[in-house]
Amino acid sequence: MVFEVDGKPDPITQLTNMETNTIVANFTGRGTYTITINDISCIEGGMYNLSTSNTVGKDFKAISINVTGY
Repeated sequence: MVFEVDGKPDPITQLTNMETNTIVANFTGRGTYTITINDISCIEGGMYNLSTSNTVGKDFKAISINVTGY
């Protein structure tokens, strides 16, 4: 997954599993980021929240991750 973050002051961005409230990834600053999920199981599929915030404001996007067998 690739995403771009911008803002001043530098934002803090997190990818969180919405079911378990577990933070999967955490980034600080502006830029283009890539998240690669290795060794994921079907149970880890579901809804995730990509959120970014700084002292000026915040934004988020709900993301569905589907995991299929192989």
